[in-house]
Amino acid sequence: MLSSTPLNVSFRREIVRERLKEWLELVSLVLTVNLNNDRDKFIWQIKNNGVFSTQSLYREIMKTESVSSKEVF
Repeated sequence: MLSSTPLNVSFRREIVRERLKEWLELVSLVLTVNLNNDRDKFIWQIKNNGVFSTQSLYREIMKTESVSSKEVF
C-alpha cells in the first residue's frame, strides 16, 4: 500500500477542506518512513540521551502547562 502513488486508500466519505490538508500532511510524513527488518529501538526525543524518565515527562508536561495557562489569561 505505501509503495503505490498515490496511496491506494479509499474512504467512505469524501475528505475536504482542513481534513484533506491534514490527510495530505500525514501521507507526506508516512511516505518518508523506511521500513526494515531490524529490531525496533525506542528513542525518547525529549531527552538528549534518548532514554525515557518520568522526570523528563513531568518537566515536559509542566512546560506545556505553563504556556497554556499564560494563554488562558
